[in-house]
Amino acid sequence: MTGVVTIKKIFKQDKTLGLRAIIYIVIAILLMIADQQNHWFHKVREKANAVTLPIEYTVDWPIRFVESLVEDVETQSSLLKENQKLKAETQLLQSQVQKMLAIQSDNKQLRQLLESSAKAGGRVLQAQILAVSPDPFLHQFIIDKGTKQGVYQGQPVLDAYGVMGQVIQVGVLTSRVMLLTDNSSAIPVQDSRTGLRSIAEGDSDNSMMRLVNVTQTTSIKTGDLLITSGLGQRYPFGYPVGRVVSVEQKPGEHFLSILIQPTAHLNRSRLVLLVWPEITPIEHSIKKSLEKASKHREAS
Repeated sequence: MTGVVTIKKIFKQDKTLGLRAIIYIVIAILLMIADQQNHWFHKVREKANAVTLPIEYTVDWPIRFVESLVEDVETQSSLLKENQKLKAETQLLQSQVQKMLAIQSDNKQLRQLLESSAKAGGRVLQAQILAVSPDPFLHQFIIDKGTKQGVYQGQPVLDAYGVMGQVIQVGVLTSRVMLLTDNSSAIPVQDSRTGLRSIAEGDSDNSMMRLVNVTQTTSIKTGDLLITSGLGQRYPFGYPVGRVVSVEQKPGEHFLSILIQPTAHLNRSRLVLLVWPEITPIEHSIKKSLEKASKHREAS
């Protein structure tokens, strides 16, 4: 109702407006009929289109440009999001690859430990290194086994390549291990080539070991493999300890200066073996005899 009143007001203000509207409608109808029936009018319209086409392109170009710009921005934003997603997926895959490599490394160590456990003899138990001493002159680490698993002080610790050291402190769930290269370490060894027996002591300064009290007339040379001699009933016999890397004869000295590189991967192994060496009947009887002799001396 309001719309009708508004239209009436407009016509009252301009009485010729309705007449002009009728004239425009009649012209539009005539043009439509002429466009359908008259070929000459077609030609005129085509020429008019040729004139108006550049104008249409000129008017339409900014609109198309803005639409294209908006589309490019949206596409770039979409590509950036997709790129970020792909980067995140790539990082996740890389972390998974690193995890798989770590698992493969652990599996390799486990296979090697399994093979070496047969050489060690007796009961063995796998343990994992939890922490390493930050002191460069204190060559020790913590493992995840303790008295709950039967670990005892003085127990030998091996890896797949040789002797690593021995347990020096035992807790309920963890234990402290001293490496062969620690200054407080000493292990009975035997030269696998000549049968020479000696003691190898730790040298923390060089992360090596030194063979002590070997006279200059002794047959020992670079490359000799030193193995556990089995003396002391602590380490299993015949397990690799290290290789001789240098032999020096210092003037005025009675003994040779012999440097040994441990065969065990002291700074690379993550998994180790705890060993309960087997005691043969002869060794057991010798041990009992020594204990009896010790008690007899104490009694006297």
